[in-house]
Amino acid sequence: MIDPREATCACWLGDPGATGGSSDAREACAIHGLRAEVYRLQNALAAATTAREAAERERDHARQSAAGRERIWEERADVAAKYQELLTAVGNKYQGESRHETALRYIQQAETHFDRLASAKEK
Repeated sequence: MIDPREATCACWLGDPGATGGSSDAREACAIHGLRAEVYRLQNALAAATTAREAAERERDHARQSAAGRERIWEERADVAAKYQELLTAVGNKYQGESRHETALRYIQQAETHFDRLASAKEK
């Protein structure tokens, strides 16, 4: 089979400076017909490849987004469970305070006490 990308012919289509030739001659030139078909197929393949790659990128992005959202929800659930555990550890909340405020005060008091102990040891 003739490779239309490398073949040459003697028809007027092969000579850019030439004029003339009938439409029958243009249609009859097998090399130029094959070249046109190769270019058409190359363009169709490039368009299909581009569309397929774009669809694959979109699917990958959707998968990553879904996985990212799932991971975020898992992290939120984990944080909520830990926070709930912290709040339920507060046995007696002070009047006028929420369990959150009481837990925060307990932590701050413990940290202050620890800081005082650490400073006393340094002296």
